[in-house]
Amino acid sequence: MGEPQRILVTGAAGFVGRRQVAILADRGHCVVAMARATPVSAAPGVIIRQGDVRDAASVLAAMEGCRAVIHLAAAKNDERFSRDVNVGGTANVIAACRRTGARRLIYVSTQADPRGTYGRTKYDGEALVRESGLLWTITKPNLIYGDDTNGAFAKVARAVTRLPLVPITGPGRAKFWPIHVDDHGLATARILESDATIGRTYVLAGPDGASLTDLVGMMARRLGRRPRTLHLPLWFSLMAARMCVRLRPDRPPISVSNVLGCNQEGVDHDITAMRRDLGVEPRPLSQGLDEVLGALSQTP
Repeated sequence: MGEPQRILVTGAAGFVGRRQVAILADRGHCVVAMARATPVSAAPGVIIRQGDVRDAASVLAAMEGCRAVIHLAAAKNDERFSRDVNVGGTANVIAACRRTGARRLIYVSTQADPRGTYGRTKYDGEALVRESGLLWTITKPNLIYGDDTNGAFAKVARAVTRLPLVPITGPGRAKFWPIHVDDHGLATARILESDATIGRTYVLAGPDGASLTDLVGMMARRLGRRPRTLHLPLWFSLMAARMCVRLRPDRPPISVSNVLGCNQEGVDHDITAMRRDLGVEPRPLSQGLDEVLGALSQTP
């Protein structure tokens, strides 16, 4: 493990951010946890800073004294402010690094389909990082799962628990390679702690592939449920998603990026570099599901 550092984590109140902050603190780092409004646990070694990546002044204030930043904050659901957060917010983080002298930047990107707003804006932010002149590393996580109560994984688990008929957008054959949130957090921490990862891009994924249809079946068996699945045509799913984004632009229940992600073929899941360079062996999906489904099934 590398020398302890003072590290800024943006998006610290999110599902992935909370675990990232905890893992870094457990490894002896001083963590500045930046979040908009949602409380973040002030564990030993954690400093809370309220702020929004769209506000350059709040990013600069949070960055003071930090040697590195893990940039997790993102708008993931095709919200109308996606570009302001995913591109403008990244530009603000880069500018704050330059102003404060923080040279190390870990940018958590995506493998999302670039035809969706989320993927398109994240890749635009990624381009800014590559051109920043900072000591950057970019990660490309697959589906991150764990004790989240609001994300896509949790929504599927609740549907399996509550509904006799689980809708699936499109054919449901494209595979995810899910990675447990703790394995993702450990991999990101080790990237930060190793200069050998500078200028590299890492796929962070799990060892097992599963389609959405497969995931529904695996969850159902563990939860003691026997729901049927209803495959909605892809064209209909995309039309419905566009309508949801139009009607609820700040918080759509389903987005075009969601639908595209469930039907995205050929996603890179080669984790050779993650295993070799970071020493992270992600847990099998069957083990991860056993660990998290009990808690998720009890969430109201």
